[in-house]
Amino acid sequence: MRARPSTIAVRPPSKGFRELAEKTGGKYFLVGDVKSALNPAPPDLSPIFQAIEEDLKSQYLLGFYISESSRDNRNHVFSVSMKPNGVEYSVGRLGYSRTHKFMINLPPK
Repeated sequence: MRARPSTIAVRPPSKGFRELAEKTGGKYFLVGDVKSALNPAPPDLSPIFQAIEEDLKSQYLLGFYISESSRDNRNHVFSVSMKPNGVEYSVGRLGYSRTHKFMINLPPK
C-alpha cells in the first residue's frame, strides 16, 4: 500500500468566475493566496463587504414618464416616498430620506 502525501494544497478558483463577473457587471474577489491560506489570523474582509454594500445601495432604478400635457412651461412637483416606514433611499448625494420631492418644468415643443 502506498502512503498518501500529507501536504495541504490550495486549489485555484474555478475557471470562469472572473469572466462571469466581468461579463455581468459584477466584481470578482479573491481573498488571500497560497502563502496566507494556512495563516491562523483571519483576513480583513472589510474592503470586500464595503464594495458589496456600495453595490447593493445602487441596485434599484426608478423611472417615470412625463405626459405631453405637462410640457406647459409650469412647475410640476411630485414626491416619492418609501413604504414601509423606516425604509429610506438616497438620490445622488442628497442623502437618505423616506421622501424626496422633485420638480419638473418642461417647455412646450
